Amino acid sequence: MSTIKNFLKLHWWLAIVLWVACQSATLQAADDFQPAGYNEGKLLSLLYDGDLEKVHLMVERSRSFLYLETLITIFSQDHVAGDLLDQCVQLASPELRRQIKYGLSIRSEDVEKVIGLTMGMLQGQYMRFMAEAYRIQSANEFLVDSAKQDAAKLVKHYGCNSPVFKAIFGNIDSYVLAKPPISVRGFPAFRQSCTAYAMNRGANKSEAYERCHCISSLFEMSDLSRKQADWLANNMDFTKNFTTVVSSKRGLEENISQCLF
Repeated sequence: MSTIKNFLKLHWWLAIVLWVACQSATLQAADDFQPAGYNEGKLLSLLYDGDLEKVHLMVERSRSFLYLETLITIFSQDHVAGDLLDQCVQLASPELRRQIKYGLSIRSEDVEKVIGLTMGMLQGQYMRFMAEAYRIQSANEFLVDSAKQDAAKLVKHYGCNSPVFKAIFGNIDSYVLAKPPISVRGFPAFRQSCTAYAMNRGANKSEAYERCHCISSLFEMSDLSRKQADWLANNMDFTKNFTTVVSSKRGLEENISQCLF
């Protein structure tokens, strides 16, 4: 009987080891972020690319800072749900946790201010402000739930030790602490490379920045792929390689003349 128990126990542990190995292989194979299926896929994609300018615009418009706060809170815990490989423990730095807690304390006053304003108002105004307070509270709850769901998917699909997760979370850190992105790819990488290339050839910083952002905007509007933008960022010139990319989209060459130096 003991031999059978030992045999079954051995096979049980072997199955666990194989399952963990398969999970690890699956996580390592995921080398590019795919935003489909995430509640805030657009925001996560911008963070993955290191496009912190657009992240800021999106956060300001949609109150997505609470979404980022929730992600940081989740990855500040001693255990993260679904993290079977223990890669995510205390991922957020103490500085980031302090900053995000401070940000949350400020933004949590929004609803209180709205409610406080209602107390001395007439009944009609009171109802209008209460409706706005409820709307803000409901939106906040939705963002928190969205962040929890997306955090679970990130852990499941990539794991906290993957290049994809490190890029996303590292750029959350950069955005909250007002630092340059830790990694850039796609259109932000092109803008960075284009600006440096132009400045090395005599353009001043503001002119280079403006022109390269103009070109990047036209690239994005013409549905140029992120891979093409990445390739040009790594092979930057305004002659052969630039012409190769521009000529791949009909009409782009005519429009882009307005941006050139």
